[in-house]
Amino acid sequence: FVRGHVLQDDTYDRARLADAEMAIVLATSYSDPNSDAVVSSAASVMNRIKPGLHVVAECLEPKHRGLFDTAGCDALVFGMQVSANLLVQEAFDPGISQLVDVLTSNVRGTTLYSTVVPDAGETVSYNDLAKQLLDARINLICVNRDRESLTSFMDLTAQPDDRVIYAATSRASWAELVGT
Repeated sequence: FVRGHVLQDDTYDRARLADAEMAIVLATSYSDPNSDAVVSSAASVMNRIKPGLHVVAECLEPKHRGLFDTAGCDALVFGMQVSANLLVQEAFDPGISQLVDVLTSNVRGTTLYSTVVPDAGETVSYNDLAKQLLDARINLICVNRDRESLTSFMDLTAQPDDRVIYAATSRASWAELVGT
């Protein structure tokens, strides 16, 4: 965690960016209308300094997604939107926030994990895989394909670069999931 001017390389030197595999860039403030511009600038500088760095950024306004796409962000988290959605969901379906707390805690119970489907391999039905994983106490939650999150697995087969999201007590590779 480092504070400093987002456009100055010495800020990233102090953060030891050269040694990092990933970076998380937080909003400057939820009340700052310029936060998304600052965060996307930081992401852009990081990608210039260390190409290939996995950058996850917090975005306050979904309409600003384009800023982050051009900055080379690998993922965006819309924290305020997630929070608002969760509040509404909890009001209608009590218990949802408790589940989300457990799944995202990384400390207790099952945790959300993801793995990428490799380029080569046999045809795998996600419907069959989801059933198989249940016996191993792993819950297949969704398949992210490009910008779409697919939650129904009927007639859906694995494709290279799919990102499989699952809930489990430990992380597993694609080969381990398929071999379960």
